[in-house]
Parts: sequence; structure tokens; C-alpha cells
Amino acid sequence: MSPTEQGYNPYAYPNANVPYGYPQQIQTVARSPYPATTTARRSSSGVSRSSGSSGTYSRQPAEPVRNTKRDAVIGAAAGAVLGATTSRDKLKGAIIGAAAGGILGGIIGHTVDVKNP
Repeated sequence: MSPTEQGYNPYAYPNANVPYGYPQQIQTVARSPYPATTTARRSSSGVSRSSGSSGTYSRQPAEPVRNTKRDAVIGAAAGAVLGATTSRDKLKGAIIGAAAGGILGGIIGHTVDVKNP
């Protein structure tokens, strides 16, 4: 059997849609990482119970727990203490330290200190 008869010559058959040996593009379908609804069926030793829910529940993606406000307050307090102790003008140093510490603490609390449930 020749290569043309096996279908390896793309020019032998002008009506051929996709010749062999050439890459084909495959269309992919995007899927959600979480199913919309799931059915859970439970039975205990063959006894059927008619009371209760239908067994379906919706699984939603959980929100991560962020500590932005808490860490901003901690950063502002630490910055105020550090600014007041290292500056000649205590009030001005405390205000600048509190502002810088609050901003830095808020950024760290929002991006770094995150708990995924």
C-alpha cells in the first residue's frame, strides 16, 4: 500500500478537509471550578425517610479572610510610637509615623495576611 493510499499525501485528494501530518486546532470549553448544584443522596439500611431537605445544595466559592483594618491599626500604632521616639519633634514624628505605618500595615494586611478557608 503506498503513502498516497494511506492518506499521507495531502495533495492526492483535493477534497480532503484536513491532511494527515498537520496540526489540528482543538476548540476548548471553559469550565467553572465549582459546580452550580450537587445532589447528595443518603440512605440508611434501606429505610426511606420522607422528612428533611431534597438533598441539593449550592457550593459557592469562599471569600478569603483579609485583615486589612486590623493590620492598618497595628501599623499605625507601631508607626506612631516609632516616629515619636526617633524624631526631635515628637508630635510631628508621631503623626508621620502613624500615617506611614497605617498605610504599610493596610497593604500588608490586604495582600500578605490572607487566610483562605
